[in-house]
Amino acid sequence: MMSKRQDPAARRLDSAEKGSHAIAIALLVLAVCLLATFAFWYQVRVESDRARRDAFRIRAEETLRHVEERLAALEQLLRGAAALPAVSRTLARSEFRAYLDSLLLGKHFPEIRGVGLAVLVEEEDLARLVGQMRAEGAIEYQVRPEGRRPSYAPILFLERPADVTGLSLGFDMLTDPARHDAMDRARDGASLAMTGMIQLKRAPNDPGSPGFSLYMPFYEVRALGNAAGPRGRASGWLFTQVCMYEMMAVIMGQDFGDSGARFEVRVYDSTDAPRRQLLYGIAPAQGGSTPAGPGDIASTGRLVFGGRQWDMELRAPPGFATWRDDQHPLYLTLAGVACSLLLATLSWLLATGRVRARRAASSMNEELLQSERRLRELNEDLEQRVAERTRDVRLVAERLGLAVAASGTGLWDWNLVAGEVHYSPEWTRQVGYEPHEIGGSIEAWENLLHPADRERAIASLGEHLRKAGAPFETEYRLLHRDGTYRTILARSQAFADASGNAVRVVGSHLDITDRKRAEDALVNLTRELRLMGRQLTKVEEADRRWLASELHDSIGSALTALNLNLTIIRDRLPEEARAALEPRLNDSMALLEETVETIRSLMAQLRPPVLDDYGLATALRWYVEQVAARADLDATFRLSGEDVRFPPEMEIALFRVVQGALTNVIKHADARRVAVTMDIAAGSVTIVIEDNGRGFLLETTHEDMESPHWGLLTMRERAAAIGGRCTIETSPGRGTRVTVEVPR
Repeated sequence: MMSKRQDPAARRLDSAEKGSHAIAIALLVLAVCLLATFAFWYQVRVESDRARRDAFRIRAEETLRHVEERLAALEQLLRGAAALPAVSRTLARSEFRAYLDSLLLGKHFPEIRGVGLAVLVEEEDLARLVGQMRAEGAIEYQVRPEGRRPSYAPILFLERPADVTGLSLGFDMLTDPARHDAMDRARDGASLAMTGMIQLKRAPNDPGSPGFSLYMPFYEVRALGNAAGPRGRASGWLFTQVCMYEMMAVIMGQDFGDSGARFEVRVYDSTDAPRRQLLYGIAPAQGGSTPAGPGDIASTGRLVFGGRQWDMELRAPPGFATWRDDQHPLYLTLAGVACSLLLATLSWLLATGRVRARRAASSMNEELLQSERRLRELNEDLEQRVAERTRDVRLVAERLGLAVAASGTGLWDWNLVAGEVHYSPEWTRQVGYEPHEIGGSIEAWENLLHPADRERAIASLGEHLRKAGAPFETEYRLLHRDGTYRTILARSQAFADASGNAVRVVGSHLDITDRKRAEDALVNLTRELRLMGRQLTKVEEADRRWLASELHDSIGSALTALNLNLTIIRDRLPEEARAALEPRLNDSMALLEETVETIRSLMAQLRPPVLDDYGLATALRWYVEQVAARADLDATFRLSGEDVRFPPEMEIALFRVVQGALTNVIKHADARRVAVTMDIAAGSVTIVIEDNGRGFLLETTHEDMESPHWGLLTMRERAAAIGGRCTIETSPGRGTRVTVEVPR
């Protein structure tokens, strides 16, 4: 009886023990599964963090490369400007400004605070340079700071897309140590040089923002007071001032868009290690700069440009992981926890009964199917993203190929390690061949070179390989398949290995044959027009001389005879007719005298005898006095130097230039005062005609006025015909200054 009553209790105890064992097994399974899930989650998290760091490192490297490309673009800008003194015989401020305006600096280079030109001049040539700048319109031009130095580098031209202070015309850039160092490196290396950090200001009270200057040397500037030295010696520098914050704003906007403001970026000039200068530093918009933690993503890069070394530090904010929308660790964690709970539940169900085990197995199978379906969806989404990115890359490559083909640029890629060269179809088309007809070696290019260009082109390429990293540009002629030679503009970039040896060269070819032919035709046409102008001048002077001679010999003699006859008639009149006819005769003789004087004045205008008899200075003094009397002008003439005679062609040409200038003053200037100054020096003759009239816009003289000022062109041509030059400086309300300079 007693045992029977204990059987239910024993069963309950046994059931309770089994239930405790089942719960213990389930908890043990749950703990093991959660531990495995955590280990797997941790591994995925580490891989995901590594992927994020790799992605950020690539973005940082791209940003560093964009900085290098931006600096290279600034270098190309200065190289283009540095070519102006070489191709322009008389580089003028308007020409310099027109070239920079064509580049749209404010649109393409918002970071540029100024572009200018400075020339190297010795102490003995400084006064002449200042005099010439003032003569060309910069009346208050002077070299600053004052003081005697062996050499100077004053600013001659300065174009600023933004209103800045700090530099101005006449500032001697050699007095600034940072700029002096960069200018010396640019001159010694015949290449671009960069300064350290300088403060750029927009106003006198502006504390300034960090920036730097770039200097590019140029050679043999003949239009800047002949201050240039012999070939091989730098005559001056093209320079630009760049605001670091504005440049980095452009680059960060390109790399990160609107999210770039949340990155912390610092750029240091570490050339003078260990002392570093902070060129650029910006912290996230919220919270400011914070110390780097173990979980932060950061990258450091280094670049060398213009003789300076920069270090760039880039650190992502803590929320960078959310930007990539990487939810795989979360999904795997949820799936692992779910599987752990399922396994624990399954263990509990298996331990508690077959029915529950079957139900648990069915439930677990359904959960597994759902997880598999979810993973399949995630895989399909990933494949779709990869396909979209692949299409984008192909589209970009296709657009790049179309752009290169449309520009007519041929490309070539030389692998020096393998000794193979790849020539693009456009490259082979420029010389009339199909791609398979050109061998894959550098000899294929050498065999097409013009014999006169071969040695120079091969030597230039060899020098380029020895200086890997610097851009290269040259021109040469290649043999076309039809037997003609095509002029090619070649640019290339050599890449070196860790030891500094060139291993790869990538370049481009542009066929400029038609442009060269057009330039040659324009030069020939200009030469022919100048010869024609000189011949017309000679014919004009001959006609003037003949007409003056005819007036003197024919009309002058006839009028003299007529005057003599009238005098005889008046003296022999009868007394009864004298009272009636003598007034008429006297009036006729007076009119005849006026006619004779008019003819004499006309002969003097056509061919002043004082010019032939006494020389240019006396003739100009006489003509200025004539103008003062005839036009009611305060006209003065001043001679500096010894009065000597010059060749007849030179005297008549200079006299005609002054005559034309004074005629323009009388007709158009509405002036009350005009001064003519003649300076006879040992090596040149300079004549300046300056009035206080109303002036005019020189740039619109021919294009915008109803009739061109042929007189101005004639004055320039007359000066050029005798080896000189004529410059005109004027502006509305400021008068006009005409300067004629001729070598003796």
